Amino acid sequence: MVITVYQNKETKGTLYSKSLGVKYSKGKYVLVSDQDDLYTQEDAFSTMYYHLEKDNLDILGFATIFVQTINLRNRPYSYIFQNTPIYHQPYISYRMYYTTANNTIKRAGDVIWNYIYKRDVFMESISQIDDKIMNTRMNCHEDFLLFFLLTRNAKSLKNIKRIFYAHIYWINSTKSSILFAKKEKEIVKRDYKCLSYINYIEFLLYKTKNTIKDKRIASYELNNWYLNHECINNTFIQERAKNVCKLFLDNEYIEKDVKENISLFLNSTK
Repeated sequence: MVITVYQNKETKGTLYSKSLGVKYSKGKYVLVSDQDDLYTQEDAFSTMYYHLEKDNLDILGFATIFVQTINLRNRPYSYIFQNTPIYHQPYISYRMYYTTANNTIKRAGDVIWNYIYKRDVFMESISQIDDKIMNTRMNCHEDFLLFFLLTRNAKSLKNIKRIFYAHIYWINSTKSSILFAKKEKEIVKRDYKCLSYINYIEFLLYKTKNTIKDKRIASYELNNWYLNHECINNTFIQERAKNVCKLFLDNEYIEKDVKENISLFLNSTK
């Protein structure tokens, strides 16, 4: 096995870096892993490959568990996988969004780490992201954007009920002297996540296929953001959110009740 390391000359963000990694890859299939990902089942990759080839799949999903680092100490991986409840079972059959029985939009999935993809489909999805979005240093919610495009472009999808992936929670001893700094860091992280979410909402509004369902998907995500009033104390993010909200008011596909909520939000933040 050959491991090749690429390093950006300047900070570009995870969306850019993940996309670059896929572009440089040479295999037929790709997995995207972060520093807190763990694939440890001995037959994980051979099983994935078997299903991908047998059913000619574009995307294969598998189950996930969440593990704290303290649980990894002196424990064999086989024990961890056998004794940890499944946290996430993929719902790839729904694509990323689906319409419920009462005609409302719901999000079925929003992460890319417990799936394996055909590289050609990943490359097609990356090509649909313009340079403005790709270069925004999008470190949060980039999975939303990628997963939306990947599931839209895929023609064959499947789940298997096997646990191949573990997401690791890093547990460290924290002294009281740095608690405040940690709190400040969490505020910055929250604000950055909000800004990335707003970028994703704008992407949905302008870059998807121009259908009523697409605009309803954008409305669904907008409702998730502004009704929670996240990051309301950050002036820059608030202004960015206002500008995106105003774009919705001018769109003929956006439903009346959504526009009414937007108007209430804009009036409350004057």
